[in-house]
Amino acid sequence: MSGRIESGPFQERDDAVINNNEPQEWALVIANGAALSDGVELGPYVLCAVRMPDAFTGTTITFQSRTHTTAWANLVDTDGVEIEYTIAVGTFMTVDPADFAGCRWLRIRSDASGDQTTEGDDRTIVIIVRTV
Repeated sequence: MSGRIESGPFQERDDAVINNNEPQEWALVIANGAALSDGVELGPYVLCAVRMPDAFTGTTITFQSRTHTTAWANLVDTDGVEIEYTIAVGTFMTVDPADFAGCRWLRIRSDASGDQTTEGDDRTIVIIVRTV
């Protein structure tokens, strides 16, 4: 099975890893001058943690998701409020996997959609995913 990052190389998924429910780490990049990362196809995986880079301009992260046939949309909870996590640079932060259940594709935004922040350099955010 192969996972795809929209603007980057394929990231191979190992069926043995999937079957053993081992977490995987994938890198997403928010380019210099941008606020949104590349998109990644999660497949059978759910986001469960994020490792932030040592430098990051924004103070929170929010998310967008889509399916193969839909446009990107802001990821919101059942009350219509954007899923948002306050971040600290250089940290490993767990997230609630329930917030990401059903997300086929995912990308990360620096700050909220109405107040997004462009990054001052390329920022690599490592996401930790696993099957549930």
